[in-house]
Amino acid sequence: MRLPWSFFVALRYFKTKRKQKRITLPLISSFGIGVGVMALISVIGVMNGFQIGFIEDILNISSYHLRVYPAPGERLNPSAMEILKKEKDISVVIEMNESQSLLKGRSSGLEIVSLQGMDPRVDILDQALLKQLRIMEGGFSLEKPGSIILGSQLAASLVVAVGDTLEIYGFNQGQAGGFNLQALEFVVTGIFDCGYYQYDRYLGFLSLEDAGKLSPASFEPFLGIKLENRYRDERIKEKLRDLLPPDWKIESWRDYNRSFFSALRMEKLILALFLGLIFLVVGVNIKHFLEREILEKREEIAVFRALGSSPSSIRWIFTLEGFVMGFFGSLGGLITGLLISQNINAVFIFTEKLMNFLIRIGSFLYSQLNPRGEDFSLFSPAYFYLEEVPSILIPREIFFTLFFAIAISTLSAYRAASSVSSISPTQVLRGTEL
Repeated sequence: MRLPWSFFVALRYFKTKRKQKRITLPLISSFGIGVGVMALISVIGVMNGFQIGFIEDILNISSYHLRVYPAPGERLNPSAMEILKKEKDISVVIEMNESQSLLKGRSSGLEIVSLQGMDPRVDILDQALLKQLRIMEGGFSLEKPGSIILGSQLAASLVVAVGDTLEIYGFNQGQAGGFNLQALEFVVTGIFDCGYYQYDRYLGFLSLEDAGKLSPASFEPFLGIKLENRYRDERIKEKLRDLLPPDWKIESWRDYNRSFFSALRMEKLILALFLGLIFLVVGVNIKHFLEREILEKREEIAVFRALGSSPSSIRWIFTLEGFVMGFFGSLGGLITGLLISQNINAVFIFTEKLMNFLIRIGSFLYSQLNPRGEDFSLFSPAYFYLEEVPSILIPREIFFTLFFAIAISTLSAYRAASSVSSISPTQVLRGTEL
């Protein structure tokens, strides 16, 4: 296969080193593209790490993939659960309940918490829940009446450990139509630490039977369903509408967490747009550089035109030059971004050590710079509730980042090359062009 001659001419122009000024600007433009790709990949990787961690906690611990609510006044029946369990796309069906209650430890004040009543066999039926919760003390066992499992931060606030007793305050409907407050004792059988502060601080698990004893007047169980593929939720949702009573409500994880997931999506989109401005700035630089190069090479362009080359073929020379700048810049940014993303915690540790070294030097020269003698920390667990910074890269997002970077470079070059058609070979070769 024979390559077009414009490809070789573009490579020659890009590699030329006869004049330092000619090679400096292409390298700077390629470097700018690389910095933009590196920054976008690294930042989106860290953002994905945080967001996907939150999403997995929410879907596996709280919201599940689908929720099935019976009609008001109706109770769940075994036949409905059997229908759902027969569906091949459904992996877990758990009967559950949610309520708000007050908890009190032996030496603490009252704490407002969210309690999830679960089928006592949940530790067998839903292994993904146990994996996401990460039990750090005791175990996940609800079969014994009066058992409760708490988040690590909630247990610390209540000053309780595994084996300790606490009180849960529930509401019972009184004879006069009002509500009476009752206190029941529960024993802490497990403490989890999922890494999501909202759950570690305000969430507890107990059996469905115990949840019914706490608030029998408002006790309304529903079914939590997990799918083999959570992204097929809408299809499964429509299928279940034909299997279940028409007045039953089916809610997917997208509906249940719509506001939260919309906020995460908007956050990522705005950040990507701001970082994408780097590509626009570099694209403008590429356009100005190539416009000046076309002006400097107008004699060579005139020769090409005189030899029979069409303006479109000559435009391809400079368009390919812009493509090469974008390609090699994106390739360098991709490699650097992948290295930073996969070693983000090592980068932070190195940054902390470097900053602490500089602070110590500054404190030696000027004692008031760090009077407390504290070390600099980028992500201290005491403030940010995390041990390390997660980073997850999604191939689709990497592809779009590279595509956008190369496309901006190529389009900028094509826009600059449009001035080729305005060059008159006759006037240039005669020396009459102004």
